[in-house]
Amino acid sequence: MLLSQTYKDLFRQFTTSDMLSMFRSLLDSHDIQPEEALALAGAIHAGLRNPQERDGSVYAQYARTMALLRYKMPEIHEHVVANWRRH
Repeated sequence: MLLSQTYKDLFRQFTTSDMLSMFRSLLDSHDIQPEEALALAGAIHAGLRNPQERDGSVYAQYARTMALLRYKMPEIHEHVVANWRRH
């Protein structure tokens, strides 16, 4: 029965909070590339616009993560911001 639940977890939809956790994990390990950061930030933004996922704690977590990206990996933060400005 436990194995069946594990398989179900493989196919569940990721929430915005899940994506933020992945982003933060990659950031903490310095294992994120500029294009990955841009893609994850875009997916997180889309999730934050979803009325079903509006949660103040997720917005706060996102703000902290972006601030940390700016502090720890400023070149990747600049890549993300520069690409947002182009769109």
